[in-house]
Amino acid sequence: MARIIKEDEASVEVPATIETPSDIVDLSNKNMLDLKNLGKEDREQLALRAQEATVDLNKKANEAKIDIQGTKANLDNFNDAVREATKDGSSMTLTHTQTTSTGRTEVVMGNTEKAASGKLSRSGAGLDDNTMKIVAVVVVALVLVAIFVG
Repeated sequence: MARIIKEDEASVEVPATIETPSDIVDLSNKNMLDLKNLGKEDREQLALRAQEATVDLNKKANEAKIDIQGTKANLDNFNDAVREATKDGSSMTLTHTQTTSTGRTEVVMGNTEKAASGKLSRSGAGLDDNTMKIVAVVVVALVLVAIFVG
């Protein structure tokens, strides 16, 4: 609903609700936050939280940088090992899996057909190697068959 205010015989219509700056949150600028509508204690607390968030972000960025440098060093070493094996006429398949803050890295390198396929073994892919379980089940089954037949 609007109110009508008369000024010098001219009518001016004014909206019943006028938006003030405190009713609007500007999310367009990520680098600045207007704190003028907050109390001193709230401003200090928010500034402290912003500084803590910046420290956490820098810490995560540094950890990621270290992890990336470590992954690069591993890959460089693996490449050197495969290159040396190839020069020596040796066959080599190298698999490596690691999980860091930047994600999971799976590598298959070498100069063999297995390496060329690019497939990781179950254990190399981080899965359980079921070979021993399968052998145990077969042995138990053979013992049971031997008991019932004999």
